[in-house]
Amino acid sequence: MAELQQYITTKRGISLHVLHGGNGQSCPPLQALQRHMSAESSVLLPTTPESMQASYEKGLAVVLTSEQGEAVGYLRFSVLLDAEKKERLGLQNTIPDVLEIGSAYIHPDFRGGVYSAFRNEALSMVLPAMQEGHLLVLGTTKAVQVLHAADHAKEIGINFKPVVHTDYDMIAPLTCVCQGCFGRGMQSSSFCPRRITIDQLPMVEVIAASQKGKIPCTMYVSDEALAERMNHELREHFRSRGHDVAQRAWIEVLREDGHYA
Repeated sequence: MAELQQYITTKRGISLHVLHGGNGQSCPPLQALQRHMSAESSVLLPTTPESMQASYEKGLAVVLTSEQGEAVGYLRFSVLLDAEKKERLGLQNTIPDVLEIGSAYIHPDFRGGVYSAFRNEALSMVLPAMQEGHLLVLGTTKAVQVLHAADHAKEIGINFKPVVHTDYDMIAPLTCVCQGCFGRGMQSSSFCPRRITIDQLPMVEVIAASQKGKIPCTMYVSDEALAERMNHELREHFRSRGHDVAQRAWIEVLREDGHYA
């Protein structure tokens, strides 16, 4: 069992423990928690206990446990772009690494005042790289609660900004990968009716109030200036190689690398 790293207390006074992955440390079984996550498939992409465990062992996930040691919460980062991938794709190392916040979930019996603290505890693992400007963290969500939690990251110095996918035409293809009933990823279509629009973004709270907290798919980035610089660098990289439509060229490079598999 991994060493207990942090305590979070719910509004009902229940003390929960945060376990940080990495260094081959084990965590409690995740099968039961994954079944609960599957029941909320309208807002969570499907995953498996094995995939969740692997992310934890690589140090890319945190697990929330009850006083009885059962897993009741989970959050992981997905690596969208790192040094190895940039070298493989022929990108400049000046382009930051990119992590995505994904598979974030807390069992309904333990919700209430802990989600933001849990996310911040996970973000603290990568905060130094973010502060140095070497890492961009992003996410997409269909739940307004996630945007509220992202706003609480200001408590640890991270200023997440909700944005429209199309404003970041070169970054969005890294995360906008949905298929089937979940949506149309940019590898399939330039338009998806499930993505938030520039007109809807200022009205996101109104939309959420009328839809029981659900919102159109909204991207958010940890550093707006860094995201704009990265978007520009990627666009110029492909234009300098003779590609008139930089985004389409970038998507094809990602496709050939197996990003959308």
